[in-house]
Amino acid sequence: MNFSKRYLSESCQLLSVELTRLEQLGLPFSLDEFYSWSITGEFIENLFKQYGVHIQGLHELNPSNDYCNRELIEYINHSFEMMSHIVNKEMFAINDSAYLLSIHYLILIMTSEFN
Repeated sequence: MNFSKRYLSESCQLLSVELTRLEQLGLPFSLDEFYSWSITGEFIENLFKQYGVHIQGLHELNPSNDYCNRELIEYINHSFEMMSHIVNKEMFAINDSAYLLSIHYLILIMTSEFN
């Protein structure tokens, strides 16, 4: 890993803020999309494809940006992929919000409870 735990944590925090903002904008994001994106290991790529025009300040995670941190993107994608096989929505009692489930996954990544 060529980035620090602090950098990972800060990136996850910023992504959590953006997910919260996207939800407040009322943009649709289903649990089926969440699991589909996570299981394929392309959560970040699909998030930016779907909502990139609405996401602000996350250039390091935007795969279309030449200066993105590809290793960080791969790390977060891999973590989402692994968790989607282990941690399900019932474990968090989340049945209706892909945004909230995404944020829970990011918290697990930040706190290293998963890694």
